[in-house]
Amino acid sequence: GDFNAWGAYPLNLNKDDNNAFTLKLALPKGKYKYRFLIDGQNAFDEKAPQITFNGEVFNILEVK
Repeated sequence: GDFNAWGAYPLNLNKDDNNAFTLKLALPKGKYKYRFLIDGQNAFDEKAPQITFNGEVFNILEVK
């Protein structure tokens, strides 16, 4: 995502007791584009807002 320079330093999700994957980050206020990479394929959070930017789909996260 925008918050890690698109993989300049990879972020790994942690699996919790409910088999959900989570990650906690401290981010400054702003809007961030992101998507997941699972087994080399782009994946999206279906519950989060999505945008199309330069012909590509991203999830969007707004930190207030």
